[in-house]
Amino acid sequence: MDKWSALFVLILFGIAFLLILEVRPYEWRKSSEPEDLDREAQRAQLKEVHRMRRQRDRVWFKIDSVYAEFVNKTSSERLTLEDKRTDAPAQASGGSAAAADNWNDVTLTYIKEKYESFLKKD
Repeated sequence: MDKWSALFVLILFGIAFLLILEVRPYEWRKSSEPEDLDREAQRAQLKEVHRMRRQRDRVWFKIDSVYAEFVNKTSSERLTLEDKRTDAPAQASGGSAAAADNWNDVTLTYIKEKYESFLKKD
């Protein structure tokens, strides 16, 4: 083998070694380098943020499903409540805010009167 072919083979081996170092850098790098530690800390923070976001989304999906169930239930019960109202005797105008039988009777004046009566008790 002459000098030029040996030199060519050595150059090829050097290029192959450099390519291997560039393609698989994590196996030869030290894990105690500051950049790696920062990356690991950022990864851990991102994992925690994504976990919390998924948990928040699960909670909101549950709230949405409960709200949809509530809306469906109240819309089906609204007709029966309206029938009961028409059958019940009419209340006096001053007494409508004093007692609320269902959520539709709770108005701002009713809440204010209850709050004022609560404050007067103390």
